[in-house]
Amino acid sequence: MKIAALLLLLAAAAAKDPYPKACIDCHKGPMKLSVMLAKPNPALAAKVQPFAPAGVKLTGKHPAVTAAYKSIPAKCMPCHSATAKTTAPMPKIMHTLHSGTECTACHKFNPATAEQVVPSGPES
Repeated sequence: MKIAALLLLLAAAAAKDPYPKACIDCHKGPMKLSVMLAKPNPALAAKVQPFAPAGVKLTGKHPAVTAAYKSIPAKCMPCHSATAKTTAPMPKIMHTLHSGTECTACHKFNPATAEQVVPSGPES
């Protein structure tokens, strides 16, 4: 399985990437994260509720995070870490909400380090 994933990432690295900035390139206009997070979305919260820490009820209302829009998704990670106590971890949220999306839309192969990365940048 790891070899197949590596081959997919290598093939994707050779092709023209329609989303080189990952989140930033995909979420534009009314789909900008600042627009989406400004409105409560109980349906999305319900999808990721299974990954919230025990006793935490997600409402779909995200707290104000203006500074986070300067480096998406890096600035999201302090609150959405694997050990988050008040919300679901970022990988669980993203993989649940983007199920069916091509992996390389978010995960990029860095040939210099031979690692996969999810690039961060300011919302445009």
